[in-house]
Amino acid sequence: GERGARGLPGLRGEQGEQGVPGEQGEQGARGLPGLRGEQGDPGEQGEQGERGVRGLPGLRGEQGDPGAMGEPGLAALEMIREEVLVDGAGTVEAVCPPGKFVISGGAFASQRTATLFENRPDLDADGALTVWRASARGIGEFTLEAYAICAFVAQAE
Repeated sequence: GERGARGLPGLRGEQGEQGVPGEQGEQGARGLPGLRGEQGDPGEQGEQGERGVRGLPGLRGEQGDPGAMGEPGLAALEMIREEVLVDGAGTVEAVCPPGKFVISGGAFASQRTATLFENRPDLDADGALTVWRASARGIGEFTLEAYAICAFVAQAE
């Protein structure tokens, strides 16, 4: 005969016992990246690292501005030498040319036993430091020399 009409669904049965676990499946595809999280708190200061390798020299800098004017100096150095023949004791003076000042000097006595008791700069009659004076005492005749190192000296303003 002909097939009959479908019947009403039956009542739900009781839950059955758990089955045996199946084999692990293959790894799935990588998921989409997650949303960016909030900024975290700053970490603690780390230990100082080792000194790095010296870098390459930098580029040459631009020309600097001219420096300030230097201090006044000396010009036209020359040595003036004067000598006298002394009998027992004497003095000799080496005097700088006009406009120059004595900046150094010295003396020499040709007798080994002579004693130089004056070897110094001195002022001229106008009060300028233009003279080197030497005085010595000895036995008999000897030559006494005075040396003045003279120069034009720029006056500080």
